[in-house]
Amino acid sequence: MYATRSYSLCDNRLSVGLSGIAAIATKTYGTGCGIVYRNASGRSEQAIQFTDFLDKAWMQNGPMEDARAVLASLDWPNDGTKTAVLLAAGVIQSLQENLQDGRKILDSLPAASAFAQEQIKRMARERDGMLVGGGLWLINLIRPLVYFADETRNSSARVLADAAAKPLQAIAENAGARFHEVYERVRAAAPNQFYSLHQIGLKNSHIPMHDDHVDIIRFGLEMKSGQICDLCEKEITLPIEIGQAVIRQTTAIVQAFCNVRCAEP
Repeated sequence: MYATRSYSLCDNRLSVGLSGIAAIATKTYGTGCGIVYRNASGRSEQAIQFTDFLDKAWMQNGPMEDARAVLASLDWPNDGTKTAVLLAAGVIQSLQENLQDGRKILDSLPAASAFAQEQIKRMARERDGMLVGGGLWLINLIRPLVYFADETRNSSARVLADAAAKPLQAIAENAGARFHEVYERVRAAAPNQFYSLHQIGLKNSHIPMHDDHVDIIRFGLEMKSGQICDLCEKEITLPIEIGQAVIRQTTAIVQAFCNVRCAEP
């Protein structure tokens, strides 16, 4: 006989489990390393793709196994799995920390996701259909998302903006660097004219502006050298399709986790 437990918008057990899986994704993010895990029969295997790990792993940690089961039930794109898991874990953490606004955040997430995907199109036009890799394409989304949140009162856009730094944080940690130092150096290299003009209310002034232009941060952390450099010159980029798939999958994960509950004897 099973009884469901009453929880907040996202089941606490699932939230804890997703955080554990996100920690595994963080540990291997940007390294190219596989993951050794145990399957349902107790045999050790190695997964190169994170989706294989989600499909086949069996975890002794109950909350993580419950969270893995939810993730494994989703349709996954070929690339960007770890990124989507990191973003979704960040969004769900915010849901748990802001219970009063949790429903508002969840309900406004599709609109924020649609805005982010349109912004990705604009960014890709600046780079011949490619996005800057190394977590920078998400860093490039932060200011637009914050601006969108302020203009439309979309609370989930600000939550997405907060989560957008997590992939760069994972890259920095795996490169043996201090994230706050890397982040400050990346921000220092960021152009600011376009969005600052919008933010101080000059969009409709006599100052000429081009709405099809997007400021792009190009200088980020290269994993191999551990140095801040122009990632576009290093050809560390990814196709627009991957970026958009990550945003869609992030939304799908959050919605899935908020529509199921765990049960225990």
